[in-house]
Amino acid sequence: MAKYGNWFENAQNVLAKIANINTAGDTFTGEVTGDVTNVKTTYSTASNPLGDADLPTTLIELDGSTAGAAVSGWTPTVGKTYTIWCSDSTNDCAMNLSSNITWNGTNTTALFADDNDALVVTCVSATRLLIVENLGAVAFS
Repeated sequence: MAKYGNWFENAQNVLAKIANINTAGDTFTGEVTGDVTNVKTTYSTASNPLGDADLPTTLIELDGSTAGAAVSGWTPTVGKTYTIWCSDSTNDCAMNLSSNITWNGTNTTALFADDNDALVVTCVSATRLLIVENLGAVAFS
């Protein structure tokens, strides 16, 4: 961690601020290029299968406060970078990839055990996600 200085702490602060974005009502100021819509997608139950589809946003919140939050059948888009963040781990939270895609060459499931666990990943091919950063203790199976 010393190599990156306060990077981890700064990343956690950014994630905490992102959690407070209300995509339906917040006003963004400053220079904006393109449309700023669908900033964050929140999944709060286990009944959100994507059916081998991509997520509608690149910031994904897993909220396990009232039920286990799980997303299954995710097929990410090559070239996109995603941040997957567990805001509440009271109940199990997981991200399950489609069967032909892996997180690290072997595993298809990421398990988020603690609040504020997060993954930053880039889809580098049709079969592989590169884990850029594992913030916390996200486990794979």
